Amino acid sequence: MLVAVALATFAVELARTRDAGRGAKTATFAIVGLLASAVFQLVVTGTLLVGFLAVTLF
Repeated sequence: MLVAVALATFAVELARTRDAGRGAKTATFAIVGLLASAVFQLVVTGTLLVGFLAVTLF
């Protein structure tokens, strides 16, 4: 999924601006954003799971 997003972002930015450097930079930002979102989702899900288990087991 990361590769697909990076390639699509790069292709759109390259077609829009005709600047490969800017396309690579935008694709990098997209990947970093996706990874940050995934980490945040894991933290929230883990926190909810720990809270649920703490309430039900203790």
